[in-house]
Amino acid sequence: MRSLLIMQKKLHNGLAIIKLSQVMKRKVTVVIITLIIILIGGYYYEQENTRSQQKAFNPDIETANFTTAANEGPTANEIELKSQLEELNEQLINARAELKLAQDKLILSTSKNTILENDLQDSRDTLETLQKVLERIAESMPK
Repeated sequence: MRSLLIMQKKLHNGLAIIKLSQVMKRKVTVVIITLIIILIGGYYYEQENTRSQQKAFNPDIETANFTTAANEGPTANEIELKSQLEELNEQLINARAELKLAQDKLILSTSKNTILENDLQDSRDTLETLQKVLERIAESMPK
C-alpha cells in the first residue's frame, strides 16, 4: 500500500513537471517572439534615425541635385544610356519572340512524335494479330 502511495506521488510529481515544462516552453516562445519584434523595430528605428541625421547634416544636397538636374536636361551620357537601354529592350523582345517560336516548334514536333509512336505501336499490334491469324490458317491447312 505504501509503495502504491509513493508511486502515485511520483506520478503526480512527474505530471506537474510536464505541465510546468509546457508552460515554460510557451513562455520562452513568447519571449523569443517579443525579442525578435524588438530587434526588428530597433533596426528600422536606427535606419530612420540615421537618414534623418544625414538630412539634417546636408539638407540642401538633395534639392540642389534635383534642381540642377531639372535645369540642365538630359546629359549626353543619359541619352547614350537610354539608347543602349532601348536597344537591349529591342534585343530582348526579339529573343523572346524567337524563343516562343522555338517553343512552338518543339511542342509541334513532340506531339507529332507522340502520334507517330502511337501509330507505330498500333501497326505493331496489327502485325502481331495478322501473324497469329496467318499461323492459325497455316496450321489449319492440310499439308
